[in-house]
Amino acid sequence: MASVHGVELPFSGSAAGAYDAGRAPYVPDVLAALDLPAPPARVLDLAAGTGLLSRALLVAGYEVVAVEPDLEMAAQQPEGVERLAAAAEATGLPAASVDAVTVGDAWHWFDAMAAADEVHRVLRPRGRLALVWRLS
Repeated sequence: MASVHGVELPFSGSAAGAYDAGRAPYVPDVLAALDLPAPPARVLDLAAGTGLLSRALLVAGYEVVAVEPDLEMAAQQPEGVERLAAAAEATGLPAASVDAVTVGDAWHWFDAMAAADEVHRVLRPRGRLALVWRLS
């Protein structure tokens, strides 16, 4: 089982497919509410998991970079998404390389200060950070 910050991830292995199938997709209205730069802006989806938010971004016309440390989860990401096996605190992306960063239901998994520093580092000037939590 994969771990982040010494915490075992409960979604890895065979659970990744069930996790993906059992979660509701992000609807287009969610993206509209985020006020992201217009497509085809380059968006980093942190802790992208199986790609629920990445899929919505891709369909909306964004260039998507999905960062996910769990390889089983990342394997569920859709084609057309650039996949990086990394953590939110150290993405490996060049400085000022994305127009926006999204995090869907996952900020609580991060070392918040280190992740905020990494987000600041990879965002281009006037870039945006969008944190999304769904109630269900």
